Formats: sequence, C-alpha cells, structure tokens
Amino acid sequence: MRRKLAAGAIATALAAAAAWANWNDTSTGIDLTQLPAFPLTKVRSGWLRDREQVRFDGLTATMIGPTGAVGEVSLQGASRSGKRWTTHFRWIAFDHVYRGDPDANGTQDYIVFGSTGNTLRRTPPRGAIVLLLDRQGLPVPFSAGLYDELGPEHVVDLNHNGRAGLLVSTPDEEPWDNRSGFGCSGHWVTDVYEAADLNWREFKGPVAGLTFPFVLGWTDGPQCNPPGPSEPWKPNIRTGQCSTASADVTSARVAKSSAGWVDLAPASKCQSFNVGTVIYDQRSRREIAIGWLPNYQDDLLARIQADKADVTLRGVYRQPDGKYCSANLLWATK
Repeated sequence: MRRKLAAGAIATALAAAAAWANWNDTSTGIDLTQLPAFPLTKVRSGWLRDREQVRFDGLTATMIGPTGAVGEVSLQGASRSGKRWTTHFRWIAFDHVYRGDPDANGTQDYIVFGSTGNTLRRTPPRGAIVLLLDRQGLPVPFSAGLYDELGPEHVVDLNHNGRAGLLVSTPDEEPWDNRSGFGCSGHWVTDVYEAADLNWREFKGPVAGLTFPFVLGWTDGPQCNPPGPSEPWKPNIRTGQCSTASADVTSARVAKSSAGWVDLAPASKCQSFNVGTVIYDQRSRREIAIGWLPNYQDDLLARIQADKADVTLRGVYRQPDGKYCSANLLWATK
C-alpha cells in the first residue's frame, strides 16, 4: 500500500489564506484514494423526492415530510424471525447506498453516504452511516462525520483480511505551537474503526506503513505563524471519538429528555448526555434514530422514558467539568 503525504506535512498541513476559512483548507496528510479499497456494491444513489418510496434488497425507503430541515427518510425491513425494524435518517443524509460485509459475518450490511447540511469550519459537511446486520437480519447503526467529498474511499482493507476499516479524520484546534492563537493551528486526527461484535472500536498501532491514530498538525495561514522559534507544547489530542465499543453506562433509565439531551436515573457522573444515535429494541420491533431528528428522536426518547426501558450508553465522552457529556449510542431495551 502506498502512502501519500502533502508537501511539507511533517511540520504542518497545507496553509490557507485566512484564519477562519473553509473546512477543507488544510490536509489530513493521507490520500484515501491510495489505500486498498474494501469491496462494496452500489445499491442506489440520489436523494428521495417528497413522498417518494423506493425498494431494494427487500428493504423499503420512504421520504417522510417535505425536504428541508425536518425532512426524514425511514428505512424499513424485517429479521428472519419476522421482527420489524425501522431506521430514520435526515433526508439529506440518505444519498448513496452501498452493500458489503465489513464485519465478515456472512451477512450483507449497508453503508449510506450523504450530507449533513453543515457549513461551519469544524463541523463535517458529509457523513457515513453503517448498518451492520446481525445473523437474524437486525441492524446495529454506526455513524461518523466526513470532511471531504469522498464516500466509499473511507472504507478500506488495510490488513488484507477481508474485514473493513473505516477511516475517519477529525480536526481540532489544540495548538501545536503556542505562538499561535486559538483557531490558528491544530491537528487532524485520523482514526481507523473496526467492527467487533456489532460495535466499532478504534484500531491503534502500525499497519500497512501507517501508524494509527495518525496525527498531523495544521496551520491556517502566515498571519497565524509569527516569526521566531516555535514553542511546541503538549496538546490534549482526543482520539476514538466515534467509538461505540465500550458500554460506559449500563442499567440506567431516562429521567428527562429534550432536543437530544437526556438525564439518567440513577444519576450518572454527568448531569446530562447529548446522544447521537438512539436505539429502542422492543420485543416486536427495533426503532432507530440516527442523529438528532427533532420529531422522531424526541418522540423515541419520550417513549423510552415513559416505558421505563433499560438504557445503556456507548462511546461516552465526559467533559472536564463533569456536567455535560456526550454518548455516541443510546441503546434502550424493553
């Protein structure tokens, strides 16, 4: 496998002209097109129109409501035992659908690439959503933001073992040179996530000529890099931001929910959790909300609270103050 780093990437990434420019004005230091691709088959592409419904592989995707901020797409299917499942996406996130077997369990899974609608500097404009199907055909979701216009190029087979890795690059603004002010320098952190037991864990270590997590410093223009010797310091670099591998909170219940935030009972070390994906696994059906959907996710969390369902949080990140935290996945069972 070949590795292609941007010119001058040992010290910094590509420089841009303005301190607050576009999300893609610096380089992650890795050319995804040069990595060994994992085999995927495109199933369909294109955003759904208002009220449109399409079917593929025994699944049904339906556009709910008009396109826009509140538009949603529901994807429905059934397990081998007949248990129904529904996954809700933001309509703009449901664009290109691919089929493959990233976890090599013999069951075909689905990877969806689409937009997020974000335009701010440090928020991803695109995203990847993976639905791993267990042996009964029930999906377990995973989502991550993408900072480029690529899609399947993020799904790679670095070990050449038939199992996929998902490359996710995340920028931060932790200065690598304390001569620079906030927003002038930081790091691109590229993680590899691998599927294990229907969850995703961060891979660490060398593989195929690279070492992960792969960290590359960026600087955002000459005005951010004053003359004189650099004064490097040790920043707080965060990796594994998308992982769902560890169950950090178990045997809890939702005490309160609002706009994607939940308070738990018994009280956790965090006052509130901002949750990404929500799963409500019931005896007859499984319901999934991916990302904050102002109608569907709020309703799902309200029903989880009313039913006093058992809650597990995966991929928890705790803020230093311990009050407000995030969780990549909330799994409720009743």
